[in-house]
Amino acid sequence: GVQQNVGFNTVLDVAYVGSVARHLMVWRDLNSVPYGSNFLPANQDASNPGRPLPTNFFRPFSGFASVNFVEFSSTSNYHSMEVQVNRRFARSLQYGLTWTWSKALDFADGDTTVVARHAPLRSWNYGKAGFDRTHNLTFSYTWSIPKASQRWNNLFAKQVLDNWQLAGMSSFVSGAPLGIGFSTSDGADIGGGGDGVRAVMLANPVLPKSERTFTRYFNTAAFGRPAVGTYGNAPKDVLRGPGINNWDLSLFKNFPLGKEARSMQLRWELYNVWNKTQFSSVDTSARLTPDGQQTNTRFGALTAARNPRQMQLALRIVF
Repeated sequence: GVQQNVGFNTVLDVAYVGSVARHLMVWRDLNSVPYGSNFLPANQDASNPGRPLPTNFFRPFSGFASVNFVEFSSTSNYHSMEVQVNRRFARSLQYGLTWTWSKALDFADGDTTVVARHAPLRSWNYGKAGFDRTHNLTFSYTWSIPKASQRWNNLFAKQVLDNWQLAGMSSFVSGAPLGIGFSTSDGADIGGGGDGVRAVMLANPVLPKSERTFTRYFNTAAFGRPAVGTYGNAPKDVLRGPGINNWDLSLFKNFPLGKEARSMQLRWELYNVWNKTQFSSVDTSARLTPDGQQTNTRFGALTAARNPRQMQLALRIVF
């Protein structure tokens, strides 16, 4: 990192921060069956032609369900540029700005995540971590408003206009990585076993911000139904969900109580002060017919939001 005093009681700090982790814990199902197992003649149910036997009949360990093997084989890495600008409290003003530009990649976010055994591990599980945020910008500030009694020396200015403080925090954060899931309207067995099936990527699903709407956050036509016997090609991190653009403000009025170190403070705190809708989730589950038509009417729509504007008043006495 490099630090520099740029004047005005302000210090600039620019740093590279990175980490690499090896031998992280993951689970692997030793009792899963390969892709296409349900379609093999040896695994068909003689009493129900055209249907496979229950999977437990032809698993590697017959009669058992999942047998998860714990292994320390996973890795992760993180790279970032971190910028900080901090001004000490001087001349009634203090502020701090932090910006992190980063990328976090891994195979699994947690120790008990089951990774692929039959699909190519790197293309199936490796990608942006669930906690990855490309940009994280936060600006905080405190301002002691100049006393009006310095200009108007009267009782009203001293009691009403003096001793006000304004503080706040503004946050701008990229959304979380999202994957796309799908189901079939006819209940078809696409993979016939394996580690699951993902949609087929037909185009870039990311829409310009000017084209996004409440019911179409991304390009829903970018995903298709995989052919029977395949497992799709969509990665685990297809797009990003909604980010954060939030402002919190606080206004304080201090009332000195006598000559001793006693005071009373009236606090007015506002969260999401502009009452901006902070969407938090998107419907990422397609429902595909045999001819590839998408029938989930909510697919691609925004489905939830964070808290609207909230305010609270408080009275604090310091003695």
